[in-house]
Amino acid sequence: MAQDKKYTSAFAIVTTLFFLWGFITVLVDSLVPRLKDVFELSYFQAGLVQFAFFIAYFIFSIPAGFMLDRVGYKKEL
Repeated sequence: MAQDKKYTSAFAIVTTLFFLWGFITVLVDSLVPRLKDVFELSYFQAGLVQFAFFIAYFIFSIPAGFMLDRVGYKKEL
């Protein structure tokens, strides 16, 4: 029974983070037209906003991969 409680809290945290990650991604999609109007951006410039958001996944995945390779993904008990 104690094991189930530990996994339940981890599941709740991961589910919440996944929801927030998806919500932020949707916000970027709705933010681009607003930025285009407010700052009078061209379609290319407005597209750079989304490009900057999604290129961060690529940029941060490389150092994160090195860190996981060095430290490991599983905590030793």
